[in-house]
Amino acid sequence: MSRKIIFIAALLFSIVRTFSFSQDSAGDDIKIYENSVITKINFDGLKRTKESYMQSELEEFLYQNADRSTLMQAKTKLTFSGLFSDIAVSYTQTSESEVSLDISVKEKISFLPVPFAMYTTSTGFMGGLVVMDMNAFGIKDMAMFGGFFSAKQVSGMVSYAKQPKRWRPGFSTALSVGKRSSEITDMDNRTVLEYDGFSVNASLSVNERIGTYNTVSLGGSFSYLDASKDSGYDSVHLESLTSGGVSLGWNISMSELNEFFTSKTSFGARAQFLFTNDSDYSHPRKFSMFASLQKPIAFFPRLRLCASLSGLYGIGNPISFLDGREAGSVSILPGKFRTERIFGGQAGVEVAIVKAKFGVISLYAHYEAVTAQDFDDSYQFNQGFGGGGKLYLSKIAFPALSAGVSYNATTNTVQFAAAFGMSF
Repeated sequence: MSRKIIFIAALLFSIVRTFSFSQDSAGDDIKIYENSVITKINFDGLKRTKESYMQSELEEFLYQNADRSTLMQAKTKLTFSGLFSDIAVSYTQTSESEVSLDISVKEKISFLPVPFAMYTTSTGFMGGLVVMDMNAFGIKDMAMFGGFFSAKQVSGMVSYAKQPKRWRPGFSTALSVGKRSSEITDMDNRTVLEYDGFSVNASLSVNERIGTYNTVSLGGSFSYLDASKDSGYDSVHLESLTSGGVSLGWNISMSELNEFFTSKTSFGARAQFLFTNDSDYSHPRKFSMFASLQKPIAFFPRLRLCASLSGLYGIGNPISFLDGREAGSVSILPGKFRTERIFGGQAGVEVAIVKAKFGVISLYAHYEAVTAQDFDDSYQFNQGFGGGGKLYLSKIAFPALSAGVSYNATTNTVQFAAAFGMSF
């Protein structure tokens, strides 16, 4: 199993936490007590979630003014916890200058099997089943195990993550094992290397939240690849490889919610320092960054502007360590293309065409541009367009269905992708 499996697992976690189209209530009929402060927080509707955990999550609202702004801030924080599908917040006066913050919620399904499948014209079909607990022990820890399969790959993984709190680090750990037949291509989709391999990957990361929006991480990793039967370019070969390393990361993320979409701004950077048993690639290094903006239009909330930018600069990496087009935030390059250096992005719009109790159906379109290093060490620029549709479910809050087409105007090629239960 490759690092891509761990990426898919992390992506599933991210997807389930990001999209939240809840049937919430905090209307204009809520009574406000401008000259009072909040001295108590009451919860109704908690089942799996521990009240002590929620009290600690919302303790910042104690002794704040009981105005509408505080009420909406509390509701927003509850919404972005990803735990609840129905949220009602209100005040109850308990004395002349004191009120309680009363919160009524309905918990989302947090323990569920998530089947998923994906097909792309460049990589073919893959599918699997992941069993996820997004509220382990009632304190929003996340546990997951499952398997992935395709015509050329069988693999399994398990992971556990504890969210960081203010001045208390969290952590995440993952283990994956798999067997696969892999093909790596250049930017013209010509085969560079084919090989069979058995792999083991393990990782551990400690995360610390700084303030409201910043998170820093320190991680360690181990991987083993037993490769055989390689073929392709005469100058490119892959032998069995054992590696370990450390990584440093920083991420900032700010989110808000409107009636249809999430508004989210995020930025991050990461540095990896690796060690291998191959004398030709003894100290690989990787430096990466990303920036993302999802911003609904104030006067037309059904429309959301979406843009992302990311880059990767690697030094001395063996071919099995190279990254795909996702490192450049694009879908127009061949799906089996790998590179050590890439920089790209996309910008476009997404519009909600249907909003119902079950969720939201949207259409999207964007422009993509990317520059990447090919296997002859040249840098190639590609540009193109993409578009498609998505269905987001409200109660379990992940994109249940998505389909799209990407057109590379530089090479005049078209790719199609469709997915159930995951993103492509």
